[in-house]
Amino acid sequence: MLDGIPPLLTALASGADASIPDLAREVPEEEWPRLLEIVRRHGLTPLLGEAVLPHGDTCPPTVQDALRTHRDYAMLWHRIQMNDLALILEALGGASIPHLLMKGTALGFMVYRHPWLRLVGDTDLLVPADRVEEAHELALGLGFKVTEEWADAHHLPALQRESNPPIELHHQSLYVPTPEPGYTLVPVDFSLLDAEAGTVDAGGFEARVPSARDALLQLSCNFGSHMEESIARPLRWVRDYAELLGRGRVRWSEVEERIDFIAPDLRTTVLMSLALARPFIGDSYEPALLEAIDGLPNPYARLTRVVSPRDMVHEWTTSPRRAWHVLSCLMGPWRATKWSLNKLLVSREHITRQTGLSGDALCMRVYPIAFALHAIYHLRRADRSRGE
Repeated sequence: MLDGIPPLLTALASGADASIPDLAREVPEEEWPRLLEIVRRHGLTPLLGEAVLPHGDTCPPTVQDALRTHRDYAMLWHRIQMNDLALILEALGGASIPHLLMKGTALGFMVYRHPWLRLVGDTDLLVPADRVEEAHELALGLGFKVTEEWADAHHLPALQRESNPPIELHHQSLYVPTPEPGYTLVPVDFSLLDAEAGTVDAGGFEARVPSARDALLQLSCNFGSHMEESIARPLRWVRDYAELLGRGRVRWSEVEERIDFIAPDLRTTVLMSLALARPFIGDSYEPALLEAIDGLPNPYARLTRVVSPRDMVHEWTTSPRRAWHVLSCLMGPWRATKWSLNKLLVSREHITRQTGLSGDALCMRVYPIAFALHAIYHLRRADRSRGE
């Protein structure tokens, strides 16, 4: 048992679903509201419902009702997501633009019993870099609109129809967390990922998904780049790792071979992410993976020592102060302060124009407000995109 963490939550994160009904019976009724909130915050509510609802005596009736509501909403969110995805994929197919479904949506089809069990906030599609603008124009022609004039180095601005799940068109899928501006891209040719891809039935139409080892690399990059944010939901990533590694869908030797072939710089990012998941699912790690984690260089090894499982469950996703602490472990307090400014909705240049401050003075004077805004911004994004 992990200190300070309910056994039910540990079982849910590690994929030990068979033990969840009995563990649920041991939860005192007065503790259920708090436990449900933690599960919801980490994006695991549909998985809990799937494990306990077939066994009617596992939890109080009010909890069962709440889990049914979450399940119905997750299924509805997924159907809406698939309807929009079908429109995009039909247009891409007509223009002979290849695609790969990525991240959480792909994992839902690849490793979960039902795709809606893997909650997602948006749909991520990877297309060749030289055709991403064409794909974007096709989506606009279908009635999708740019929801925010913001793009990252690896994807164009998000597209959305009405209040449906947003869709992001990516032209790069792998990136390495760095101090500033947050990560660096790892250029990988689309054809290299597509060569190992498979096909899934996404609600009556075919969608291409990456191989298990490429999905794990994408997952690790996403975990590494988002771990400072209040929407990190680390236990959802832990469960993904449990489904990929713990159930033998991919072996560490296969992942390591892929890293060495396409992007050696990813090695530390992948190992750091797996090290943070180790307290929950380390029993399923191969000896070679454990040895590689133990050999992590500083400061990444330091991060895995100071961030405990309790931090991940109770603090990481709710505390801006905790997020800053995680950053400062990696790069020192001063650089973490500068980095947080880069993640603001408004640019540093805009703040400079408004305040007349720049450089270190900007960080010293604006930091307290800046980091609060950073946290509020991402919490609002989470509220808008939460599939619950």
